[in-house]
Amino acid sequence: MSLDTFANYAAIVGLPVSLVSLVVSLVVLSQVSELKKAYLFAVRVPDLIERLKKQTSRVSVHLSSFPSSNDEVVVTLALASGTLKSLAAKLPKTQRTSIIGLIEMTGAYNPADGVSGLRNIYGTMLRVVQELEDLQKDRQWENLK
Repeated sequence: MSLDTFANYAAIVGLPVSLVSLVVSLVVLSQVSELKKAYLFAVRVPDLIERLKKQTSRVSVHLSSFPSSNDEVVVTLALASGTLKSLAAKLPKTQRTSIIGLIEMTGAYNPADGVSGLRNIYGTMLRVVQELEDLQKDRQWENLK
């Protein structure tokens, strides 16, 4: 067998092997990325949910003393917005809609809107907390597979 013939065979065999290696590498990269996201979710999201629950509770307290607690409401909503942004970064894109809407609501809050505006934000916060807790429980069941 001449060197040219061997080179031709090597090229014919080498290209498919390289393509298969590329596909396998991409699949492994995808799986590692999914594993990283699942781990990050399992470790960080429960703490962030608890923090959001406390902030939601504070909004409830501010609702009962609304006119006099405007400054505290603004601070609590700013903290909640930060928590929500952190949560949104750790969730799949399909499950960020409620959180993004709530971030926009907290950012657009104006004390002049009165107690009804704050009550609307509070109700949305309760819904988002419930959705996150349900998602967390669903993830735990998925991990049992």
